[in-house]
Amino acid sequence: MDIEVGLKYCGGCNPAYDRKEIADIIGRQSGIKLKPYNENEISDVVLIISGCSVDCVNAWEYKSRCGTVLINSPEQVYEVIRQIRTLKNNIK
Repeated sequence: MDIEVGLKYCGGCNPAYDRKEIADIIGRQSGIKLKPYNENEISDVVLIISGCSVDCVNAWEYKSRCGTVLINSPEQVYEVIRQIRTLKNNIK
């Protein structure tokens, strides 16, 4: 069973890296189904891709079944994938 991940980008005012490239890497992982965040649907996890370390997106505003994962640098991509997979294993 794939884990459904609602994707939310920051506002993009000062991105230090290519946020879409990070989303593409995560979306290509088996077992992860990435889709745009929709406030009218509850995803298993919300993934917030922040373009810099300011983290202006308020993670608490976004609803999901299992939690929210935040990334603010490309070096975190494989840690974030691990976090998403861990959350997937907790879904009953």
